[in-house]
Amino acid sequence: MSGFAIAGVVLGALPLVVTALKSYSKLAKIAGFWREIRREYQKFDTDLKCQRLEFIMSLRVLLLPLVTAGDKELIDRLIADPQGDAWKDHEIETRLKAKLQDQYELFEKIVYEIKQVVSDLESELSIDSEAVQEAFDASASAGTQDAGGTWRKMFSRRQAERRESRSVVKCKMKFVNGVQTRANLLSDFAKLNKNLQTVLNVSDKQAEIAKTQAAIASKSAIDDAICSFYLHAARLFNLLLASWKCTCPGHSAKLQLQHRTTLTESEFRLLLATSKDSYWELHRIRISQGNREIIEKSSRCIAANFKPKLQPGHRATAPVKSAMRMGTNTAQPKRVGLLSPPVPEITVTPAETMEASPTQAIHSLCISLGEHQESCYGYLHGEDCRYYVHPVSHGTIDTFAPLSLAELLTRRPRLRRLQRLALSLTLTSSFLQLFDSPWLPASLGKGDIQFIADPDDPGAFKLDQPHINSDFFSPSSQEQRRAKIKESLPRLGVVLIELCFGEPLEIQSYREELGIESDAKKSAALDLAAAIVWLGDVSEEAGPNYAAAIEWCLTGIRTIPTDTQEWRKQMLWKVVRPLEECYRDLREG
Repeated sequence: MSGFAIAGVVLGALPLVVTALKSYSKLAKIAGFWREIRREYQKFDTDLKCQRLEFIMSLRVLLLPLVTAGDKELIDRLIADPQGDAWKDHEIETRLKAKLQDQYELFEKIVYEIKQVVSDLESELSIDSEAVQEAFDASASAGTQDAGGTWRKMFSRRQAERRESRSVVKCKMKFVNGVQTRANLLSDFAKLNKNLQTVLNVSDKQAEIAKTQAAIASKSAIDDAICSFYLHAARLFNLLLASWKCTCPGHSAKLQLQHRTTLTESEFRLLLATSKDSYWELHRIRISQGNREIIEKSSRCIAANFKPKLQPGHRATAPVKSAMRMGTNTAQPKRVGLLSPPVPEITVTPAETMEASPTQAIHSLCISLGEHQESCYGYLHGEDCRYYVHPVSHGTIDTFAPLSLAELLTRRPRLRRLQRLALSLTLTSSFLQLFDSPWLPASLGKGDIQFIADPDDPGAFKLDQPHINSDFFSPSSQEQRRAKIKESLPRLGVVLIELCFGEPLEIQSYREELGIESDAKKSAALDLAAAIVWLGDVSEEAGPNYAAAIEWCLTGIRTIPTDTQEWRKQMLWKVVRPLEECYRDLREG
């Protein structure tokens, strides 16, 4: 018999012990010796019921994680029916073994010992013994009951004869002489209940530790993946470079910056713009690494949102305007807010009911983009994986003039704090992911960050989708220099402090006092000096976490060796994670 089944047997035997004890009280009242045993009886009755409750509670704790979410009443049914077939359920027994693991044998031993104790208690109090049964029958048959069920007379014999009845004396002596035996059995029951609780507590703690260790391992794996993402980004860049074989003039490519929290699906989003005679053609695409069939099926979910190509000149009657331009007396300035949090949810939802269309390798990305596809243009073939290119939207616009962050910071009204904090998080996360790759071979300055006008409303810029130029059309891009991290991070820190206040550094008194320098390196040094002074105001404006993140970018990198990638982990925990917390607190607060 399994340990789980034995627990059911114990649960069913405990009421019999309670019934046997109750029979003693009834017999004592009939036979006239209730006062002599009342105190001992009540103490034992209370202790027995408490141990029974302890055992039942342990069973509930044991069963709670074993039942399925769709059968929440199973525990109540098991407790109410200890003789039921559910206590012999092999599936529940299997779950119990998985829960207790190494403690299962100890659990079985404890439950078996409890069964022995309960069996001994039942024997000690059993009314099936001849002496107790005779005394009870003799006493019950000697008395009569009135209409109300109360005893009129306990015995027809004289008082002295009743007390000297052999069966009653045996019954009385059995209870009185068994005080120590019952106390020992209850003590054993209490110790075993405590041992059972210890086993359950250890099992729960082990499960909690295992869960924590798994979370730490998962977090560590995610951190490692984020810190090595630049290698993955470089591979994709080189594949795109190799696939762009056309000689068409007027191509422009911009990579959307993303804050990634999980890399189970490494997805890139690009905007490809091509200059035509009187308009610009815009292709938004996403590139995913993974299994072809699943990704192609999931891409069909995008088809519903796919925008058809618009005709040139479709906005000939609408003047192009800036979302941040100040309005006149008759019009209010239009302002673009953050349409969504900057943390993208990159998920794949396979549409199993649809069949995937054949997908071919992309040899010329320009030609493939010219072919209308609803799900997938094809794939770029890497050495050990494929990158699938999917359409997101396709349209035209009369004028393609992205707005840089440098321009945005000079315009009014100023960006809201949540917008500025979201941009700070996205920029720092993207810097960590892309620096040292061809996407971001140099530093990330405010002039490099661009916002694209909405094709449906060219006067509005999507401020929640920052982009950077990706000139993989130019052969010289292969020879772009790699900036030193010690020069690039401080420049990023300057951008972060500008976003903190929503104003450019150039107009601050800290910077104006230092003068203008034509040499780029000297000018950058003056910017850094002014930013360090300005840093003293950040804590009051945005909090200590934001201030510490900026300070690390401005000065912290000086103490970290840059010949390895250790700086990435430092940046992840000292810059990106604190900014995540700042953004979350502001958004939820």
